[in-house]
Amino acid sequence: MYERLFRIFWKNISGERAKRLCAEIYMSDVRQTLSAFWNSAKLIAQELKDSGIEDVKIIEQKADGKTKYGDWITPQGWEVEKAYVKIIEPKDMEGILTSYDENPVSLATLSASTPNGGITTELLSWEDLKDKSAISGKVVLTSKRMREIRDEAMEYGALGIISYWLPGERRFLVPDANYWENYCFVPRNIWGGFGFTISPRKGELLRELCRKGKVKVHVEVKTKFLDATIPIVTGVIPGEEEDREVILVAHLYEVGANDNASGCATCVEILRTINDLISKGDLPRPRRSIRVILGYECYALMAYLTMFKERITNMIAGLNLDMVGEDQDLCKSVLLLSVTHPAARAFTDYLLMRLLEIAKSLMPRFTWRVRETGIYMIHDGSILSDPMIDVPTPALINWPDMFYHSNLDTPDKVSPNTLRLVGTVGATYVYFIANAHEKEVRALAQEVFNAARKRILDIASTYVHTLVLKGHDVDRIVGDAIDKIDFITEVEERAIRSVLRIHLNEKLKEEVDELCLTLRDFAKQEKKRILSIARGIIGREVKPERPAIKVPKDMEEAMHLVPVRKVLGVPTLVDLPKEALMELRSITSESYPYSRLLCAPLFWANGRRSIAEIAEEVRKELGKSDIAFLVKLFKFLEKYGYVTLKKRSK
Repeated sequence: MYERLFRIFWKNISGERAKRLCAEIYMSDVRQTLSAFWNSAKLIAQELKDSGIEDVKIIEQKADGKTKYGDWITPQGWEVEKAYVKIIEPKDMEGILTSYDENPVSLATLSASTPNGGITTELLSWEDLKDKSAISGKVVLTSKRMREIRDEAMEYGALGIISYWLPGERRFLVPDANYWENYCFVPRNIWGGFGFTISPRKGELLRELCRKGKVKVHVEVKTKFLDATIPIVTGVIPGEEEDREVILVAHLYEVGANDNASGCATCVEILRTINDLISKGDLPRPRRSIRVILGYECYALMAYLTMFKERITNMIAGLNLDMVGEDQDLCKSVLLLSVTHPAARAFTDYLLMRLLEIAKSLMPRFTWRVRETGIYMIHDGSILSDPMIDVPTPALINWPDMFYHSNLDTPDKVSPNTLRLVGTVGATYVYFIANAHEKEVRALAQEVFNAARKRILDIASTYVHTLVLKGHDVDRIVGDAIDKIDFITEVEERAIRSVLRIHLNEKLKEEVDELCLTLRDFAKQEKKRILSIARGIIGREVKPERPAIKVPKDMEEAMHLVPVRKVLGVPTLVDLPKEALMELRSITSESYPYSRLLCAPLFWANGRRSIAEIAEEVRKELGKSDIAFLVKLFKFLEKYGYVTLKKRSK
């Protein structure tokens, strides 16, 4: 069903062309400034126009650090004239430590200016200080991530922070890389400080110097803040049903070639190739339109969805391309398929799995795997796939990446072969969905059914294996098995039914209903098989111990309170007052956005489920749940305007 399309795109997608555009985007975005971002947007808009893409527009979203789209506040506009750190003492180490001109990634985003002419002051090691008040008027050196110590350091009067943090083992594997600190001062720099990042190698050397004696630095930062607008680039290949769209997304405005100039360049190459093949008559114009949306990660999509809310119902499905150009051997990465949430599971995941299998057959060294919890990563696919928005948008993300968010994420780490492969997968995916007729939708439903059936069989077989190996605790194991099979059957039914998003008529709906009934019957047979094997092991009737949550008497309100979400998208809580955040910390140590513990309840809150019912779904998904916690959480969210708690009659 897909092989012919895949071969056509494999022959026509150019990884080399995508890499050239990737390098151009990188050279602009690495500067981090508003003017650089506009340059990137104009470059891409022109590329789309030159490729014959229609309705190419630059949409402006406010970038003032105040305006909300949903609960997302786009960071304030920012320009950099110069920024550097120079060691003054000890004299034998005198010289430039780092500078924006040579390494733009070393300056923390939204750093504020120093007084004219800069400052000369002492550099103190945060980890070695016994009295934090000593940092007043000084610059702090730390091995921690900058934002971890920001509030405390600024409250004690530090002028700025120099961090040599790198996550995990990367500090040993790439000791000359410096991290990109993009989050310390967003959405507005209310602290008035600045920040630089340096490599672990330089950081450890400096810390040792601080231990031995006085280290003096001269720091000059000249930046400007702007209440401005930042561009979202969009364009479309119109289909016969112009109002119905398949969405292709990637994020601009990050400092890396792989993250994410590669995703944006691949989106352009996909649209260019599809449009060219249509123009030549090698492919028919699709029945549905294909739209690309490129902008600031998450912020742009939240702005677009807020500004064009009426378009959401016409979005059939999407694909997010994020870090898709990696030379996998060099970057030590694997392409992850980040799937949709169980509450809104869709055919999209299975379509991509099939296409990635084809891709693997063409490039055996290419590696990929499914990431079930990818919805809880911060990416554009998570925004669209939120069940409240309900545009199933899996993401393709190379992860981990040795050079992620560092000055070493450069075009030499990008592989044209990977770009070509992912471009072919992406082009086949969006064009197939855009052009599928009833016959293709029927075949897709069957394929999703086959995958669902296999998943249930695999789960049942795993539990059978556990029963045979353990030979005891049988009632609990069987209860767990039945519980898991029931949950997965419901999830997979959603995926099968989701094909009707593409094309719907009464006959097709009846066939999909029949497939779902067949899946339930298969699940029932597998549960019977497990019960039969369990009886044979223990020689008596099995009494399955289902792990359902019990509602304590003092929590009975959870059975009657129904949360209704009020704010589009996942909360960030970025502008809640400090006392509200302290209140949240008294409930949980987790923080938004995209914490599993906090987001899972929201994703299951469909305006019909009670808190107790949400708790049960969370338990099935995550393996644990706490009704008392969820009652507190939803009451907190109601207090600050994120949900309404309706009372359901007893």
